[in-house]
Amino acid sequence: MLCYIITMINTKWHPELFQGRKSKAPYFEGWYFKQIDTKGRMLAVIPGIQKETDKKSAFIQLIYGSPPKSEYIPYHYQSFSSREDNLHIQIDESFFSEKDFVLDLQNGGTLNVTGELLFSNTVPVESRLFSPGIMGWYQLAPRMECLHGLVSADHQVNGSLMLNGEEWLFNDSPGYIEKDWGRSFPQTWIWTQSNSFPNSPGTSVMLSVARIPWMGRFFTGFLGFIYHEKKMYRFGTYTGHKITGLKISDTGAEINIHGRKTSVDFSLEKGRTAILKAPAEGRMNRDIEESSTGRLSFRLMSADSPVIAESEGYPAGVEIVGNTDILLEGLKLI
Repeated sequence: MLCYIITMINTKWHPELFQGRKSKAPYFEGWYFKQIDTKGRMLAVIPGIQKETDKKSAFIQLIYGSPPKSEYIPYHYQSFSSREDNLHIQIDESFFSEKDFVLDLQNGGTLNVTGELLFSNTVPVESRLFSPGIMGWYQLAPRMECLHGLVSADHQVNGSLMLNGEEWLFNDSPGYIEKDWGRSFPQTWIWTQSNSFPNSPGTSVMLSVARIPWMGRFFTGFLGFIYHEKKMYRFGTYTGHKITGLKISDTGAEINIHGRKTSVDFSLEKGRTAILKAPAEGRMNRDIEESSTGRLSFRLMSADSPVIAESEGYPAGVEIVGNTDILLEGLKLI
């Protein structure tokens, strides 16, 4: 019993690990490995599992290229395995860790991917006693619909893949890893991420704004970070920052965030999109659109207004999903 308690505590404070070992349906968990090749093309690989009331399975999905394409490959749940002491998961003949992944994927003739990518100089988020990850103390709140983890804000990717007969090369290319787990993705959200800033190499940015159900009520919550010059600036509902402006259109969004020490202005522009599968009550049966060719601009300012950093990133991942008027209502901006 003591060993079990120690293992569960260690898992809670290491979000990168598989969280669903004892979870009951409905439940999902997925890791998002994103990298940019030497031609500037984005490839995101998402391994994960889903547990429905009457069945459970594993999956790997991809979004890649310009214009983007996507593939979803289901697997028997028995093909999934994980370690308890570090991030190391296997689905069929493919392996994923914080240091590398090995792909061996076929999907009925529409997809053939083989190769290995190596990761170096990963940047994990610091876990603290009452803040075990990028969500802060919200990760400890009970009955959360969806939890979010940051595995590596930025790292270098080296290696090559053969994707449908074409070689994708990575040479100290930017990489990023995050994950989600829980019951369902939110009803509506905005998400963006990029660490491809030509004028600011080594910078990585992520922002998520979502409708959060909790304890029978709903609120518009947000979280994100800017990693710049080896310093992590975190902001979110739990840090005391506030969204003071939010404009959303079919093609992008403008978001203004204000805090006691720092403020951030974001501008998002969607590019062309592809369809990804997202979880709803444990089932990966919800179709959403993600752009792998978006643009993300930001301006990070200190409290007395001097600009700490500003830049435009391309390509950026961008998702604007659902009836976003609900986000405005939750912020009382309309």
